[in-house]
Amino acid sequence: MKQRGKKQVYIFKPDAGCQGRGIRLLQGGKEEAVVKLLKEMEQPNVVAQHYLAKPLLVHGYKFDLRIYALVS
Repeated sequence: MKQRGKKQVYIFKPDAGCQGRGIRLLQGGKEEAVVKLLKEMEQPNVVAQHYLAKPLLVHGYKFDLRIYALVS
């Protein structure tokens, strides 16, 4: 995770979590800080993403798209 100009904020989410439980934010992203954060988290598997300060909203709410497809 390299810095791009100013310090980036990263969000770490447990892969099996819901309702915001277990989410952690990290500013910067130096390798030592990431390793320390991962050791502190309860879940061994996490998803790491760039944090978006201004996400796309629908009527003021964040949303996600879940697409299910049956292939036969």
